[in-house]
Amino acid sequence: MQILDEDLEDYHTSSYYVIIISREMSKMINVIMEDLWDRTFMSSHSLTGKKAPTDKSSNPPKPALPKKVVEAITEFTFDY
Repeated sequence: MQILDEDLEDYHTSSYYVIIISREMSKMINVIMEDLWDRTFMSSHSLTGKKAPTDKSSNPPKPALPKKVVEAITEFTFDY
């Protein structure tokens, strides 16, 4: 069976391809974060440092993850 460029174009724009890539990127980000921080640190921080709109508790928001590290991870995954 011969694969044509048009076939690859359709595959790369399909939602299936996007879901697979998204899952793989999420896994990669999780591995990077697990290598940088332990569970205790991750459980005591949030990505932005803001409370979720659905959080109605009186607890203060968790501190944000270090911004420069988050930006570096984001940039790395975009470049990848």
